[in-house]
Amino acid sequence: MIVPSAGIPATVLSDVDFKLRAHSVLGQLGKIVTSPGILIYRELQVFEGLCEHRAPKAFVEIIANWRGLCTNSMPVRPQTFLDIAGADRPMGTYSATTRSMLMKKL
Repeated sequence: MIVPSAGIPATVLSDVDFKLRAHSVLGQLGKIVTSPGILIYRELQVFEGLCEHRAPKAFVEIIANWRGLCTNSMPVRPQTFLDIAGADRPMGTYSATTRSMLMKKL
């Protein structure tokens, strides 16, 4: 679930709560179904930058790996997942492009 930066608290405790609720509704989760998680907008931008500069076409795979780890063990925040994976965090061009477009309009 993608939420605004000031939306649902993006904490491990919230992630555990979603995981427990998913297990109670869906039963045992497996390889095909992962527990839902919270991805705030700025974390989405980090994943976009990573995919744009390092792993084109791997967005779904990276998100699936993060959620798979969170389903099979204790949930971790996306930044911790990227640390574990040894991934850097290049900035995507989208936010810089939209900022420059805004400045031109102003």
